[in-house]
Amino acid sequence: MREFYSQREAVRSHGQEKVKAAYDWIAQGMQSRDPERMAIYNRAMTSFDPYGEIVNSHAKQTVFEQIGSDPSAYVEKQLEEKLKDPAYAAKVLERIRGVTQQRPASSVTLPPSLGRSSSSANPREGDDEDNSDAGLFRQATR
Repeated sequence: MREFYSQREAVRSHGQEKVKAAYDWIAQGMQSRDPERMAIYNRAMTSFDPYGEIVNSHAKQTVFEQIGSDPSAYVEKQLEEKLKDPAYAAKVLERIRGVTQQRPASSVTLPPSLGRSSSSANPREGDDEDNSDAGLFRQATR
């Protein structure tokens, strides 16, 4: 009963083709005595959802075979393939231009230079040349 309901739910969730492909994959591994697939089969038989376990394991194996052991190299290869398409390259350029145009022009107001300071003991209150601590603080917090 558990196997029947597990198979039915797997077909509903993943489709008949994926369930059949996963079943054939595990059966082939069992016939060839593949230790990894034997372990998957044993784990599936102790699971509440054996078909779900087999289908998920098959999906992981399929992705691993497609991507390989170096995901970064796979992503780089996919990006290179996409950039060969002029329409995709144009789309990337539009995105880059949009990002650079959205950046606000930043203006930084620096306090007055200490090199231009006068040796006056009592600088004026509102003067930009006030290089005392209080004057520099006022200039920085404007």
